Amino acid sequence: MLQAHLADRAGCSLSITTLTRLIDDAGFVWCRPKLALKQDDPLAEQRARAIAEAIAEHPMAPRLFEDECEMHQVPVIRGQYQKRMEQRTIATPGNSCRQPIFGFLNTLTGQWHYWMPQRKRSVEFVACLHELHQVYTEGPILLFLDNASIHKSKLTLRWLENHPRFIVRYLPAYSGHQTNPVEKIWWALKNDCAANRMYECRHAIQDAIAGHFAWMKPEHFIKLTNRTKPNSNKPVRVAI
Repeated sequence: MLQAHLADRAGCSLSITTLTRLIDDAGFVWCRPKLALKQDDPLAEQRARAIAEAIAEHPMAPRLFEDECEMHQVPVIRGQYQKRMEQRTIATPGNSCRQPIFGFLNTLTGQWHYWMPQRKRSVEFVACLHELHQVYTEGPILLFLDNASIHKSKLTLRWLENHPRFIVRYLPAYSGHQTNPVEKIWWALKNDCAANRMYECRHAIQDAIAGHFAWMKPEHFIKLTNRTKPNSNKPVRVAI
């Protein structure tokens, strides 16, 4: 298309090889643009400072970053090597189901906690917090959350008020991929389990998620999220 444009507008005929070299010499690469929200968080600096101050005040407390995602029965379509003229087809379900996941990463140790409830509401989120309260039995617990409604609902705030060991700090809005390491865990999960795959049922999705995390140790999560050396053990899975 660019060849034709140059020939039509500039009367210049270039080979693909020459055109590719000239584009490379000009500093251009072939890549996808990235999505970005227009709005900025006016409280971004204040929230980042509050997070840093909480860590400085409680340097040995668990640092739990939380996020939710969903695994859909409909496959995520990704590029792959295929023989010419033999494009692969992937089945899609008639009525797609989805599996919510709540994930908490302790960036101090690499410990990964996750739950696969039936739904993704405040009541399920609070149930996860209750389990974590039993896992970390002493001292303060730093909890870093995005600004999703379930993290600020009346039920959640009332539960947190009754469990003051949780010290909650909210991440800057619209910055999940930059500030929340759990996003990288979701990316790896979907790349491994959802790309070009259709599962027969919800239970099959759950088995795939559990299988993905079963072999991962804290050092894998640390490496994946570019954090420091871990000193803990295995991921924890609970079905709610």
